[in-house]
Amino acid sequence: MSEKKNIFRKEVLEAKNQGWAGNVILTRPFSFTLLTICSLIIGLMIVFFLFFGSYTKRSTVQGQLVPKDGLIQVYSNVQGFISKKLVAEGQTVKKDDVLYSIATTKYNNEGSTSAAIDKELENKAAALDIEKYQINKAHELQVQIYLMQKSRLEDDLNQVVASIRLQEEEIETTKKVLDNYRSIIDIGAVSREDFDSKNMEYLLALEKKDSLETNKSSLKKQINEQSYTVEKLQHEHKNQLSQLDRLLYDNQQQSVEVKASESSVIQASQPGVVSSIYAQTGQYIDLSKPLMTILPQSNVLVAQLYVPDIAIGFMDVGDIVLLRYQAYPYQKFGHAKARISSIAKTAIAAQNIPSIGTVSLEEQMNNKPVYLVKAVLDRQDIQAYGERLPLQVGMTLEADVLQERRKLYEWVLEPIYSITGKI
Repeated sequence: MSEKKNIFRKEVLEAKNQGWAGNVILTRPFSFTLLTICSLIIGLMIVFFLFFGSYTKRSTVQGQLVPKDGLIQVYSNVQGFISKKLVAEGQTVKKDDVLYSIATTKYNNEGSTSAAIDKELENKAAALDIEKYQINKAHELQVQIYLMQKSRLEDDLNQVVASIRLQEEEIETTKKVLDNYRSIIDIGAVSREDFDSKNMEYLLALEKKDSLETNKSSLKKQINEQSYTVEKLQHEHKNQLSQLDRLLYDNQQQSVEVKASESSVIQASQPGVVSSIYAQTGQYIDLSKPLMTILPQSNVLVAQLYVPDIAIGFMDVGDIVLLRYQAYPYQKFGHAKARISSIAKTAIAAQNIPSIGTVSLEEQMNNKPVYLVKAVLDRQDIQAYGERLPLQVGMTLEADVLQERRKLYEWVLEPIYSITGKI
């Protein structure tokens, strides 16, 4: 056993136990400690930043400056060619001022259709005038005849009345004589034959008076019939003239409409200043396109923003908006501030945006629905090179709408909040 333990010589073991290279010492470099401290500080800063730092969500949208009361887009309601333009850009117009004169005459192989129709209407009016003249002459002749007959009957009536008056005198005289005869016939002063003769004479006078009275009544009746006939003719004549006048009026109205169809005018619906003119003299009118734009008298501008549906969700009235005008690069002139005043409840197609010119060609090509949002400007001018320059209608812009503000850790944990339903 001892031989196995001392398999190596004693000298070998002593040589092995001698420390020729010295003792092993493990040391930690100072840089490692510094890096550890720095990492700890950075980690604490990150945690501090996540818990106390915040971020505001922004939605970038397109827009432009428009008048507060909106733009007045002038359209035509009739097709035709512009025969005259009566205003110029920058000109002030009042309500009902004429802006354009439109020629709407139509033509066929024989020329102007409206001219042919107008000629027919003139011929019709002339025929109606002739008919009216003939009716008047015929009426005058008829009335004259009946009046002459009435006049003769009145003369006959006057004669009959005079005859009746004479007959009454004769009757009175004959009655007196008859009464005298009656008083003396008993004493024989007058014969019975003379008395009977005078009595017969008296009776004949009465009969004649009765005949004259009958004739008088007949003449009065005929005179009344003549008067009624004249009144009837007058009434019929008035009706005929009324019908003719109505036909003449309708004909005149048609003539006015035909002449009106040859030309038309476009008037200003509201007072303001002509901003942009799109249609010039000689151009054919496209009913779907505006002819010009009029700025209302109110010169207060607002930012009209075109917000896509993806960004409208949490937008609210009162949100702050940072504006970047294309005409004034924000790198030099900074941002302008505005505040949302109204948000449309329904979306419209981008191609139907009521804007001045093309705001976003890409949006219009994609035809994405957008919501119209208006923001009130803090200032109506911008500071540039030491002076205040007024903002102009139609200036295009980009806007950052500042929406919800959260802590950074809330944004980091938003997926978890979405799952749990906590916001």
